[in-house]
Amino acid sequence: MRRELNYSEITLDRSKPDLLFIQLAAELRRQINSTCLNCEAVLPSARNLAEKLNINRATVGKAYLELLKLGLIERKSSRILQISRNLRRKTIEPYPNIGIILPCRFSDLISSHGDMPLLYIKGIIDAATEKELAAIMLELPGLSASAAEIERFNDSLMKRLIGIVHLGGRDCFPDRPLEAVMRNENLPQVMISAYPEMRNIGAVVFDTASGARALAEQLCAMRHRKVGLILYASGFDSTGSDGYFSYAAFRRPAEIRAVFREYGLACEERYMCFSCNSYLATFNALQKKVNAGDLPTVFWCHNDELAH
Repeated sequence: MRRELNYSEITLDRSKPDLLFIQLAAELRRQINSTCLNCEAVLPSARNLAEKLNINRATVGKAYLELLKLGLIERKSSRILQISRNLRRKTIEPYPNIGIILPCRFSDLISSHGDMPLLYIKGIIDAATEKELAAIMLELPGLSASAAEIERFNDSLMKRLIGIVHLGGRDCFPDRPLEAVMRNENLPQVMISAYPEMRNIGAVVFDTASGARALAEQLCAMRHRKVGLILYASGFDSTGSDGYFSYAAFRRPAEIRAVFREYGLACEERYMCFSCNSYLATFNALQKKVNAGDLPTVFWCHNDELAH
C-alpha cells in the first residue's frame, strides 16, 4: 500500500455525464483509500492541482469540499488540507447492531433477578455473533420523558439498529417510551419469553409441553402420584400482563398441571402453594402444608429461584 498520493493516476473524462468535481472527488477517494491509513499526507493547493490536471480551480475546491464533508480530509491550517488523522474510523465498514431493550439499569436487573437475565443475554449475544451482528444493551427513556425525548430516542434506534430484542417491561402502564418503540413497525422486534399485544412484534417462548411430559414420565417412574406446585403467581389465572405483553412464565403452571393430570398425577388444590414471591412467603406456605399433614410426595417449582 502506497504512503503518498499519486495524482498522475487521476483521470477525468469531460464526455461523462458526471460533473468534473464529482469525478475528481471519486478519484481522490480512490487514491486516499489506496494509501497508508492515517499517514496525514498533505494535499496540493487547489491552484496547484488545477494546474496539474488542467481544470478550473473552482472544480478542485468543490471536490475538496466533498471530501471534507465525508471526513476523509481535514484542515491542517486555513490554507492546508491533509488526509484525516481518523481516516481508519472514517472508512471502517459499519457493523450491524441489534439492541437489547432492558427494563431497568443492567446492574439493577442482575441484582433483582439473579442469573436468569444473564442466561438470556448470553444466548442473544452468542446468536448475534454467529450471524456477524453486534448486540448493545439499551435503556428506555424515563417514564416522565417528553414526547420530543421519546421521538428522538426512537429516531436514534432507526439509525443505529437493524432489530430489537425485548427482555421485559417496567411493570408500568401506560409506558409511553416502551409503547412508542413497540409501535415502530419499521424496526423488526422480538420479545423473549413473552406474548406481545402488538402483531408487528414476534415472540420467542419455551416449549412447556415437551419438558413437562419428560418430567411426568420421570415422576411416574419414581412412583410419585401426588404433585404439589409452588407458584410465584397468585393463581393459575394470573397472566403477568402489563398492558403491552404477558409473560410466558405465568402460563407455565396451568400447562404443567394439564400435562401432569394427563399422566394420572394428582394435582389437587390442597397441594398448591401460591404467591411464593420471596423466601419468607415460600417458607410460610410450605410450613402450613407441613402442619396440615397432607403433603404431596414431590413439589414442582415455578422457577429456579423458587427451587433454590
